[in-house]
Amino acid sequence: MTAVLQASKVHNSVIDLADVCATLKMSSEECKEFVRWAGKSGLLTDLTNDQAILTAAGRAFAQGLTRS
Repeated sequence: MTAVLQASKVHNSVIDLADVCATLKMSSEECKEFVRWAGKSGLLTDLTNDQAILTAAGRAFAQGLTRS
């Protein structure tokens, strides 16, 4: 989630999921699973074009991770 938070800061909250997953060295399947989990958890709003928006809950979650 830290990488997602950093990506959202660069792209004004719209995240390129392929870039994030590449940074995290995730396979395509791992990336899809992460996006599903984050969406169900209310951390991301998945868009149809391999992009997502980090929700307020996602930002709070990621910021908590960076402080740990």
